[in-house]
Amino acid sequence: MNPEDIVVEVAGEFIFNDFTAKNKLGAVVGAFATVGFLGVTGPIGVPLALAGGALAGAKGEEAIKSTARGIKSTVNNVAKGTSSVIENAAKGFAGVLDLFKSSEDFVSRGLDRLENKQYKEAIEDFTQAININPKYADAFFLRGCTYSDIGNYQEAIADYTCTIKIAPKYIDAYNNRGHILAVREDYQGAISDYTHSIKIEPNDPDIYFRRGRIHLLLENIADSVTDYSLVIKLDPNCIGAYFIRGCLFYDLEDYKGAISDLTKVIKNKPNNADAYLQRGNARIESDDCLGAIEDFTQVIKINPHDAIPFLCRGEAYIVLENYENAVSDYSRAIKIAPSCIDAYFSRGYALNQKGDKRRALSNYNQVIKLDPEYIGAYIQRGYIRKDKGEKEEAIADLQKAVSLLYKESMLDEIRVLQAEIKQIRDEIKNTPWWQKRVFR
Repeated sequence: MNPEDIVVEVAGEFIFNDFTAKNKLGAVVGAFATVGFLGVTGPIGVPLALAGGALAGAKGEEAIKSTARGIKSTVNNVAKGTSSVIENAAKGFAGVLDLFKSSEDFVSRGLDRLENKQYKEAIEDFTQAININPKYADAFFLRGCTYSDIGNYQEAIADYTCTIKIAPKYIDAYNNRGHILAVREDYQGAISDYTHSIKIEPNDPDIYFRRGRIHLLLENIADSVTDYSLVIKLDPNCIGAYFIRGCLFYDLEDYKGAISDLTKVIKNKPNNADAYLQRGNARIESDDCLGAIEDFTQVIKINPHDAIPFLCRGEAYIVLENYENAVSDYSRAIKIAPSCIDAYFSRGYALNQKGDKRRALSNYNQVIKLDPEYIGAYIQRGYIRKDKGEKEEAIADLQKAVSLLYKESMLDEIRVLQAEIKQIRDEIKNTPWWQKRVFR
C-alpha cells in the first residue's frame, strides 16, 4: 500500500466523526445525551432519564407514600392504646398535652402534616418523636424524606444514616440515601447503598436499574450490562432495560445481541424512533446495510424533520457505494440543519467518490469555514488539491492536518502524512520549470 492509500484510509476514520459518531453507541457511552426514549430522536446515547434520571427518586416522595403507609398503620395501631387519653383530651388542655407524650403520636401528626405539605411542621414533629425515642428508626427515616423533599440533602443523608445505624436492614433508607448520593455524583457511595439494598431484597428490579445507570456513568459497561440483564430477568416486560442493554451490547461490539434487544423494543414500541436508529447502526456493523436503510427510513417516517437518520442512512449508502443516494441524504440533512458540519463533510466525500471534485472541494471548504480544526476536511481537501496539481496548497492542507493531529497525539497518522508531504515536495523539486508554470 502506498502512502496515499494509507492516508486516505486514515482519513476515512474522520468521515463520520463527531456528529454522526455520536449517534453510534461505540462513541456515546461517554457522551450520554439525555434524549427522550419514546419517539424523540437526537444525538443518541443511553438516555439518562430512562436509566433513572438525575433526580428520580431522590426526593423520597415515593418512599413516603409506600413506607409511610406501613409506618402510619403501625403508629395507628399503637395509638389505639391511647384511646383513653384521647377521651380525656376533651376534658381540657392538660389532656391535649398528654395526647402528645408518645413518639408515635408525634409521628402520626407529622405524617398528616407531611401529606398537607407542611414540611417545617412535619420536621418538628418527627424531631419531637426522636427526642422522646432516639432509637426510633421510622422517625429518622421520615424526617430524612422530608428534608430531601425540601432539598436539604445533607440533613437527609444524615437521617438516613441514623436510620441504618438503628436498623441495619432498613432497605428504603439505603435506597433513598443511594438516590441522593447519585445526584451528588458520589457514584461509589450510591453503588454501595444500592448493593446493600440488593442484599436485603434481591428481587427488586428498580434498584438493579438504578445501579446499572451508575455503572453506566462510570463507564463500567460490563457491570451495567449485568444489572440490566438482572432487571430483564426479574421483569421481562421492562422495555427500557432492553433498550439500554441493546445500546450497551453495541458498545461491546456484540451487534447480534444489540439487534436482538432493540428488536424486542420495536415489537413493543413500534413507533420508537430511537430503537430503529440504534438497530440501524448495529445492522451497518453487521454488514446488513439494506436492513439498516430500512430502519433509518422508518426513523425518517416517524421524525421527518430530524437530520440524524438522513446522516445515518447516507453512511449506509456509502458502504454500499451508492454515492448518488448518499449525496441526496446528506443534502436533505443540510436542508434540515444548515450548520451540520458532518453532513457537508460526508457529502464532500461522496461527491469525491463520484468524481465531482469541484463540488467536493466546495463542501470541504464549508466544513473548514464552520470548524477550522476539522482534521479530515484538511486531509481530503489536500488530496483533491494534489490531484488537481495544486501541490503547494495540498502541502499547506496536510501540514495543517499534522498540526491538529499533534494536539490529539495521533503519532502514527502524523508519520503517514509527513511521508506524504515529503513525497509531494520531492515531486515539486523534480518538476521542470515549464510544468510548474502550468500548475500555477
